[in-house]
Amino acid sequence: MTCVTKTECWEVPTGLSRLGRKAAFVIRDFCRDHGLDDTGGCKVFYTPKQWRERHEEYGCKSELIVVHDGGDHSVAVCMDAAYENFCGLLPNPYRLHEELIEKLAEIGVFMEACTRWYSAIYES
Repeated sequence: MTCVTKTECWEVPTGLSRLGRKAAFVIRDFCRDHGLDDTGGCKVFYTPKQWRERHEEYGCKSELIVVHDGGDHSVAVCMDAAYENFCGLLPNPYRLHEELIEKLAEIGVFMEACTRWYSAIYES
């Protein structure tokens, strides 16, 4: 799904669990704080229910779905994107990803890559 404004693209959907909602705010704030808020026009967050309705295969029993296809935020939520964008340029191309994983662990969730374009958040 495409969106028009950054606010619309980063909107946290209703219908998430308490943990899913918390995780969405942690991810959104982390990405904004690191200047990773251009989503490439993609809506970032989906509820598991929305995901099932799209007939997606992975992440349907998660707390939150995070789409990162073409967005700046992909380097924080996807190890493949971090490697592709920063390998050879930074001593640790996974630094942002690792930092976000730590922040998510603090609230009791973990992130799992589902495909190269979206990830799911699960309760720890």
